[in-house]
Formats: sequence, C-alpha cells, structure tokens
Amino acid sequence: MALNLLTTCWGKKHIEMFEKTALRSLSWPKNRAALQAVDAVWCIYTDDQDLDHMKAICTTPGITFNIQSTTKLRNYIDMVQSATIDMIELCVERNEKLLLAPPDTIFGDGTVLGLLTAGQDPDSVVVVPHPRVLPSILSTMEKRGHITNDTLVDLAWEHLHDAWVHAERNHPNQSSYVGGVEWWWAGDNICGTHRLPSPYLLSFTNEDLMYFKSAISFGHFDHMWPGDILIPRGRQRYLGSSEAAFIVEITEAGKNVPPIIENQPKTGFWRDHVHNKNNAQIIFTFTGEK
Repeated sequence: MALNLLTTCWGKKHIEMFEKTALRSLSWPKNRAALQAVDAVWCIYTDDQDLDHMKAICTTPGITFNIQSTTKLRNYIDMVQSATIDMIELCVERNEKLLLAPPDTIFGDGTVLGLLTAGQDPDSVVVVPHPRVLPSILSTMEKRGHITNDTLVDLAWEHLHDAWVHAERNHPNQSSYVGGVEWWWAGDNICGTHRLPSPYLLSFTNEDLMYFKSAISFGHFDHMWPGDILIPRGRQRYLGSSEAAFIVEITEAGKNVPPIIENQPKTGFWRDHVHNKNNAQIIFTFTGEK
C-alpha cells in the first residue's frame, strides 16, 4: 500500500503548532514504523519564506519529506483545496492512498496502523470522530514521550474544548443539535455519536477528482462528499474505537463552538443528509488508561 501524507502549513505560528502536533505525533515509534512499512512520502506545502524553517524541522529518520512551495497552488482561491486536488491527481494516477495530516492535529501512537488496517479495501475512505481539545494539552505533552491512544483519550478529556464539553448528553448548554456530536459516559468508557466524522485515510477515484474540481471549498470533504459519493458507493469506513485510532484537533478557546439555540431539540441534527443519518446509527467508544 503506497501512501502519501498531506499537510498545508505556513506562517511561524502555524509551523510551530505543526511541529508540536502532527509532526511530533506521526514521528512517535508505532506511527513512524507504520509509515515506514508502506514507504510513505509526506508532502508539505508552505510559503517560500517558510521553506527553510520547514526543512529544518522535518528530519524524522525513516520518513521521506517532499516540501513544496505554495506558489504552485494559485489555481484556486482556497489553497488547501488546491493542494488537495494536486494530491488527488497524483494518487489517482499512481493508485496510491492519502493520509491527511492537518497542522493542528495529534495522532495517538498506534493510530496510523489502525487507519491503514481499516482502509485496506479498494477505494475505501476511513473516517474518524475526533474531539477538539484546548492548546493547554501541549504543555502536558511536552513532559511525556510518545503518547498512546488510551493516554491521549485521558489527556483530551482533561483539556476538552467547549465544542465537546457542551456536547455531553444532558449538559445544561447542550449543543448537539447544531454541532452534530453527542457523548456520554458508559462506565469508564466514553461513548457517543458523531454525524460529521472527518475523513483521514483516503483512496480516490476519477469520480472524486471531478467532484472536488467543481466543489466550492475543502469543506466538502466532511460536509458533503460522504453523502454524495462515499456512502452511496459503499466506500466509507467509520473507525470509531480509540483502541484502533484516536485523533484530536487543537482548537483555541471560544472558537468553533456550536451556538446554543433556545428550545433546540434534545436529539437529532439540523442537517438531514445521507451521511448524517448513516453516521447517527454508529456509536463510537473511547477508552482511557485502565
């Protein structure tokens, strides 16, 4: 299974975040070994003035980096979309897979193997329900070595973002109807539903390429593509166990918090697309350290 990774990242602030999150976590022993086993190539797009900085930090032994300038991405208004289409074309031509590695994302050690195992079927796309966490998790991570999925679950709930704090079942400021996430405690496990899990490991077809070339923005990846193509074609693989894969996204306090609407329904979701209905029937389970 030939694999490419994609990161779009520019500016000192975001590159420093990338170094502490995606770069560090995908370099942890189990993740690195899984990437090496499939001869992964990590494609990174950054601005010209940031090329030297990015090359200086991307030195993980055993991982091949392909660091490119964003200058070539001026075909589209949305450069993230442009970079993604660039990679889709490459993957379709070579029959290779793509792992999205956003610069604000932490992958628990062992997650890469879980993703690769779940995405073995031809044309399959692995989606994962990922919690949002506060930047304060980074200071805790600095004191540790590699962090396995179960430890990352515990850290996530210690630094949980309000987008997920308010998504707990029966929270007084419950936001699930708008946010699409609801979770609850089941003994020591965290269980829940996520109507918009994010695609991470992707196999593309020519149909996908044409679809994204006509899409308005990168947001179609989780908001529209699964319902328009993946689920009707039987291609989505929902990986909802943290024992196989656990991913968190750093989000600043106060940002991306779903609004609290007075008298909103206690169940359901404001959108009613095919993938929203399908994903509502799947329960994820996150398990911390025993």
